[in-house]
Amino acid sequence: MHKEMTLSIAEFNRRFEQHILPAGFVKIRHYGYLKNYQRTQRLKILFETLKLPAPPAKVEVQVSVRMLEKHGIDIHQCPVCKTGRMETIATYRKGILCKTYQSVNPCVETQNKASP
Repeated sequence: MHKEMTLSIAEFNRRFEQHILPAGFVKIRHYGYLKNYQRTQRLKILFETLKLPAPPAKVEVQVSVRMLEKHGIDIHQCPVCKTGRMETIATYRKGILCKTYQSVNPCVETQNKASP
């Protein structure tokens, strides 16, 4: 049921300001069964209780596939010659070596050994 009422400007502003958080406070968006702690277990119990089918499992898609589908860019293709395939050999973050990868392409390994 909806009621229509007339408010003074001061009363409207007073009611509106009730929704403004003080400085330093953050609005909590997820609480109850959607809060972060043990969310998957709670949702599983909820789906069982309501006799609903379980949600599908999350599918992880590689970044290279997403870029190719969404933007039509093959991130493994050489940007210079447009025919060669680039391969990740190391990952750096802020100038610090994070991870190195073994080559899956035997041609790259022989090229690296042959070059001085």
